[in-house]
Amino acid sequence: MHFIVKGVEHLDYSQGNILIKKLDTHLYEFKIIDLNRMKFKKFTKKECLENFAKLWSNDDDLKLIISEYAKLIDMECKEALEIVRKASQKHKDKKNFKKKWFKYFKRIKVSKADIQKRKKLLSHISVVIMAKNASATIAETLDALEYFDEVILYLNDSCDDTKSIAQAYPNVKIIEGDFLGFGATKNKAGEYSTHNWILSLDSDEVLNPTLLYEMTQLDFEDIQRVYALKRMNYFLGRKTQHNNTIIRMYNKTHTSFDNSIVHEKILVPKNTKVVKLKHSFKHLYILNINQTLHKMIHYTDLGSKDKEMCFFIVVIAKSVFAFFKTYILQGNISKGWVGYALAVNSANKRHYKYLKQYINCIEKEKS
Repeated sequence: MHFIVKGVEHLDYSQGNILIKKLDTHLYEFKIIDLNRMKFKKFTKKECLENFAKLWSNDDDLKLIISEYAKLIDMECKEALEIVRKASQKHKDKKNFKKKWFKYFKRIKVSKADIQKRKKLLSHISVVIMAKNASATIAETLDALEYFDEVILYLNDSCDDTKSIAQAYPNVKIIEGDFLGFGATKNKAGEYSTHNWILSLDSDEVLNPTLLYEMTQLDFEDIQRVYALKRMNYFLGRKTQHNNTIIRMYNKTHTSFDNSIVHEKILVPKNTKVVKLKHSFKHLYILNINQTLHKMIHYTDLGSKDKEMCFFIVVIAKSVFAFFKTYILQGNISKGWVGYALAVNSANKRHYKYLKQYINCIEKEKS
């Protein structure tokens, strides 16, 4: 009792970590196990009572304990019991929610006994990745691809540790070549695949176990099908409000990427059926703020190459709307400073892309 009065909160309320023994009428002995997991702070009366809600005692014991504690903190017993009742229900709901979803993921988790079976079900798919200086993310990407027997990693002008990291994975085949534009380079990388079915990923994208399991249940007999995957975007380690669905799995004898230099897409020929998968993968878009500057320079150079735009008002309008769309329409205002940084990044990309196109126009007029 005195621990909470003096401002010490015990963080691990697992069974057996807090022992309560009744010594006499209105006299109890408390024992706390695992003392290294404690938090020191100044607590309000309400916070002290809410801590009791984490004790999984029966209701009668809890009512008795709170009645006695209310006297110590000079609070009406009825008011104290109501605070604990609400906090206790909230705590139980949270625990039950975690248990529910833990059972769900446990149910679809691939066991060791099924590894070979899962590999066989995915053995007709080649994963194709193009990368440049991706040492910060490539290990996490490749870790998630252990069930695929072939991963083509196409490196273009990479000068960091990406290659040495990838060499540790036995299912990865490393190809080094030139950058031909995003669309053309991905098609070039696909030519090295043994299998006709291709799963195209970027070097900062990570498959979830649930998505892998869903892939093993798909029908790949119809080569005119393409599969669209949900992409969950992360900015500075935080999930953003904007997620998108993008075609990433296709049969290379039926279709391929377009030849766009940037913002490439898989072509959807006539009579092609687009199948949307239920589960998602992670896109680790930006890990640190300096990446926004490097990517902005690279992508705006590609997006403005050999292009002209001769109206400066477009530069202003595009950047302002990009901020408004990202921050307000997509709801990233709810993400605090990270949402603001994401919106500014979106606005800057549009600003410099169209400013460079405008400069191209001005220079052409001068010449």
